[in-house]
Amino acid sequence: MRAIVLDDDAAPELGATLESVGFSTDVYTHVAPALARIATQTYDVAVVDIRLPDGNGISFIRALREAGHPTKCILVSGYSEPIITFEAGQLQVERYLHKPFDRDQLGTIALELVGSTRVDSFRDLVRLVGAPFLQPGRPPTMP
Repeated sequence: MRAIVLDDDAAPELGATLESVGFSTDVYTHVAPALARIATQTYDVAVVDIRLPDGNGISFIRALREAGHPTKCILVSGYSEPIITFEAGQLQVERYLHKPFDRDQLGTIALELVGSTRVDSFRDLVRLVGAPFLQPGRPPTMP
């Protein structure tokens, strides 16, 4: 799984969060180099800030869409502007997270968007599939 992060405030931290759940991540703080990168690389997920030093995240997402990339987009911002919400809807942005947000939530959302589920432990597996086959005092049975 591949992800691109475009954020001028917390790009390294957001990239690290995605890497912790299994993504290979490219991190950018400016629009121009990120645009150059999507010319040669496709991504499963993009985490994009709205306000950036050399442009805005909406224009980056528009470029992704116009290039035909099937990238799932998560728009992040500390600002709440109705026009941005409208434009994000027009571009079919999958999620919008208002800063500050829980970084673990970002990892979970990114995995959900690509249809992946990470299982780190037996407890996670039981949580995901249920445990009707596990009964105290009895050997495990298959459903």
